[in-house]
Amino acid sequence: MKMKKAILISAVTLATILAAPECAAAQEFRCEKILHGRIDDALKFYQKAEPTAENLYCIANIHRLQKKHDEALKVLGKIEMNKLEKERQEQVLASFASAYFEKGDYQNMKKTYEALLNLNPKSYLKDVAMERIKNKK
Repeated sequence: MKMKKAILISAVTLATILAAPECAAAQEFRCEKILHGRIDDALKFYQKAEPTAENLYCIANIHRLQKKHDEALKVLGKIEMNKLEKERQEQVLASFASAYFEKGDYQNMKKTYEALLNLNPKSYLKDVAMERIKNKK
């Protein structure tokens, strides 16, 4: 019996990727496709697409899944935050913070979560942000 290659990802990471309804990853590469090794296909798809904020966000989160944190941070840095709605800014900041966390750069993670909480003190990510900040002082 041939086993399909599965990629293990955290629920928070997957939720971050699928959180934006207009994110092309959420529409084109749903959870089951990501879990069955379609990440490389997804990355190629988004790299060929127009570099919208949503597509860049998806590319960055694919890099995070591949543990390419520097590349994820580089792509997130291309997103023009001032052109995004507050909720989208929050999602991008959360991805920045998570990439810093996964990379082990806790100082930048803390600064980014603080920026997220300054943007929206009632963020749905408040508990995660506060827990990570508290545990990585």
